[in-house]
Order: sequence, then structure tokens, then C-alpha cells
Amino acid sequence: PTTNCERRYDIRIRYRQPLQKGTTIFTDEGMYIHFDEPQRAIVAGQFAAWYENNELIGSGVIDANKE
Repeated sequence: PTTNCERRYDIRIRYRQPLQKGTTIFTDEGMYIHFDEPQRAIVAGQFAAWYENNELIGSGVIDANKE
């Protein structure tokens, strides 16, 4: 993706978790996810997976939880 690009996706941070609405933000420093609703207990080492129309678009390891 292009740097400084924002896209809306359905996102999951736990196995079998219902998909959550959010925005992915790609910057020069990395990728950030901003959820529409607060999420609990996000920790480094978990995976985030983002979907469009129930199709997996991408995934990655969470490095940090920044609020």
C-alpha cells in the first residue's frame, strides 16, 4: 500500500472474534489500526487480520498498543 494511506476494513485480533470495524493507516513508520469501538487487552505478539467482504486481505503481528 501507498504510504500515508487509510483504508476501512473489518478487523480481528483474536481467533474467532467477531469482526470489528476499523481503519488501517500506513505510514513511513509502519501500519496502525484504529478501531471504531474500544478493544480490550490488546498485547504485543498478537496477530491482527483485516478483511474485505469476508476475504482475508492481510495480517501482521502487533508490536505495541498505543491509545
